[in-house]
Amino acid sequence: MSPPVRTEANLRIFMRPIIFSLALVFVLPFSARGDASIDIDLTEQRAYLLINGRPVASGEISSGREGYETRAGRFKITEKDRDHRSNLYGSIVDGNGRVLNNDATPRTRRPPGTVFRGASMPYFMRFDGGIGMHAGHLPGRPDSHGCVRLPEEAAETFFRHVRVGTPVIVYGDPRQMVRQQRIDPRLIRRASRVRPRR
Repeated sequence: MSPPVRTEANLRIFMRPIIFSLALVFVLPFSARGDASIDIDLTEQRAYLLINGRPVASGEISSGREGYETRAGRFKITEKDRDHRSNLYGSIVDGNGRVLNNDATPRTRRPPGTVFRGASMPYFMRFDGGIGMHAGHLPGRPDSHGCVRLPEEAAETFFRHVRVGTPVIVYGDPRQMVRQQRIDPRLIRRASRVRPRR
């Protein structure tokens, strides 16, 4: 079998950058083959998709909050489910679909006529017992019950390129996370008017 012909057109496609979650990533050509793996850096709050050991995509994450910390270690993807719902955390919903409690468990007391609805976890990739990676809310800090949340575009990219058995390495310490602080421009203008003491 001869190698694929590299034309200028498909090289442009391969090198075309796509922005998601403020991360620069590259589209993998359909002919890309190789061993995928995932690195999750809890300190940086970032996940990396590697093909043959080379990073090809990354995304901001939100790992487990205090008391629900995401465990560091070496794991493997054990399940993939595009439309997963949690069986541990979710909402209490009435007959009209109105959410009455958005921080519920199956054991939460429910008024008559209501049901527990598990939290949506699109592009779920289980790797440590009940813990997995999935698309979800990113508040800029560890905030989950242990799962690793990604932006939806990143979760879909990771989901597409991993399979059951793909290695996952989780490392770092979210307590060492360096927060990038936004400075209000009004404070900068105010500070520029302040004269130093003599």
